[in-house]
Amino acid sequence: GLGRSREGAETDVATTLAAALARETDAAARTAIVAALGKVGGATAQEALRSLAATHPPGARATAPAHDRGPEGEHAARLDARTATELRKALKDISITYENTLMALVSALDAREHGATVLLRTTVEKIHVEGGAVTGVRTRDRLTGVASEYTARVVVNATGAWGPITASLAGLEGKVKLRPGKGVHLILDRPVTDVAVLVDAIDGRQIFIEPWENTSLIGTTDDDTYADLDDLPVTTDEVRYLVEGVEQVVPRVREARIVGTTVGARPTLYKYGPTEDALSREHEIVDHAKDGARGLYSLLGGKLASYRMFAQEAADLIAPTLGNATHGTTHTSALPGGDRLLDPAALAARFDVSRHAAARLISRHGARAESVLGDGGPRATVTVCRSEPVLAGEIRYAVKVEGARTLQDVARRTNLALGPCGGVECALAAAVIAGDVLGWSPSEVRAQAADLLRARRKSRLPAIGAAQARSLGRGVTP
Repeated sequence: GLGRSREGAETDVATTLAAALARETDAAARTAIVAALGKVGGATAQEALRSLAATHPPGARATAPAHDRGPEGEHAARLDARTATELRKALKDISITYENTLMALVSALDAREHGATVLLRTTVEKIHVEGGAVTGVRTRDRLTGVASEYTARVVVNATGAWGPITASLAGLEGKVKLRPGKGVHLILDRPVTDVAVLVDAIDGRQIFIEPWENTSLIGTTDDDTYADLDDLPVTTDEVRYLVEGVEQVVPRVREARIVGTTVGARPTLYKYGPTEDALSREHEIVDHAKDGARGLYSLLGGKLASYRMFAQEAADLIAPTLGNATHGTTHTSALPGGDRLLDPAALAARFDVSRHAAARLISRHGARAESVLGDGGPRATVTVCRSEPVLAGEIRYAVKVEGARTLQDVARRTNLALGPCGGVECALAAAVIAGDVLGWSPSEVRAQAADLLRARRKSRLPAIGAAQARSLGRGVTP
């Protein structure tokens, strides 16, 4: 392993933040520092947060800013009495949510705008190795079935939990080992709290509930998985485990309806023996020259929270082998849309959309929200999905700029059909808009809408209640 550990970097940052928290007296500044500590994690950060929780008076107002919920107006952030009383068990923080899909997407857009070619829904079938060095890859478009060959002096295996499978395509079976950990999240039909709340589950693991646009997100489990990484199951037991844990501190979570689940696999570094929660979240860069595949590198472990640092370490190691000695600038360069701030009120007035819709666009696209609305056609401001809301211009932008090739691609980029309706009210309309750009036939439009509805229904099945189960028996989509 050649990479510096994420945990070591976290300790440095946490130490600095903890010292700042000890000196600071301004309430707003302390709130910002607490938020930063919550994101960093690690023992030092947790010690500072526990100290703050121990001195926080029960019933005090949360220090998070007012949370805009659209037509209902701004709501002052206040924790319920049970939560405020039990701060020793649950540490409060302003919303720590960031969209993992958008983080990956804007990074890919940034690469493309710097000259990269980005292929979506394309799989690598073979990594060619000749004379002890990689020479290229064979790929296949999963929608068209077309195979392509690419030559390369360097191939980087950055495929997360799939890393061992990808390495095997170069004949390196058994040379890369990970211990994938399954993580499940629940999506609720409303924001249950205005702040993120960290809670101890029944087994002592830390889980959370946090507002996520017009929904809430509860997570996460951490269990070894030996299942198909492309089709990980979500069980009713996992759903009940998460709800039970959050309920201890936020009882009103039971009033909300679970409208979806998500599941993924952590690319945890392999070690036999420790429990899942005790495994290291460090990352490693493996040079496979020692395995007879010079020019092949595997990026293993780590978390999305440290992805930029991880990528810089890899680039600093690999770029010189290609004759590139330029210093990286990603730590000082904005990602697409992050170059300037937009005013939600001004954007709303300019394009005649609600302030809520404008604020949502800015939070997701930054300065490029202007392009989403300005280049989205004459009906760009029409609301297609009322739950978030998703506008017609967003759907066109997802296809034309962000590379979406299916309606499920669009949904991942926009949160289309994420709300209570599960796509029943918006899937077909969205498919018509996407199909207009992609040239789908009427039958393909219907098929794309049906695929999205099936995917949303599948994500709800582990969490359905008795009434929903009865409606399924009558053939009604929940």
